[in-house]
Amino acid sequence: RHYLELCTCNLYNLLALPNKFQMTHIQIKYILATLATLLFLYLMLPPILVMDELAHTTQITMLINGEEKQLSNITTFIFIHKLYVLFGQTFGLSEPLDFRMLSFVFAGILAVALMFVCKNQDQSFNWMVASQLFFLPIALPYYPLVYTDILALIMLYLAYHQFQLKQHWGAALFATAAVLIRQPSLVWLGF
Repeated sequence: RHYLELCTCNLYNLLALPNKFQMTHIQIKYILATLATLLFLYLMLPPILVMDELAHTTQITMLINGEEKQLSNITTFIFIHKLYVLFGQTFGLSEPLDFRMLSFVFAGILAVALMFVCKNQDQSFNWMVASQLFFLPIALPYYPLVYTDILALIMLYLAYHQFQLKQHWGAALFATAAVLIRQPSLVWLGF
């Protein structure tokens, strides 16, 4: 525990950010824990596509090759597949397993987004709620996979955050993006 305190203290001092963006020790510990978990999950994946990844990566590959046809086994809009294509072309990703790296990045963005969403009454970071949402058993195994759920969760959490700030246009924008990525997001928006 002492070693972790020393590491986070040194990391805290290294991050010489302006006061507005400075991270607390708790936020640094939370980010380190989530990144370590993501790295572990990513490294433990088999070098083959699992679950629905084959359908999603096939759709992405078709879009890369200029075929706009939606596969019959893709039950969502292909909006997220087009995002994968955009990022893939930008960063030179073309192999199906390369797109897992984008999912890894999306999950990292989710961890950071939760730092903004999960606040106490005094606007301080509520690491327990953020950890509960990040480590949800129904979401955690999907973080390193080419899958629609993680980006949809990010959009839902950000829509909720905008709603809390009474930024209704921002909430509507993120909610619409969540539905475009994964249609069952409509159910979660009702809550």
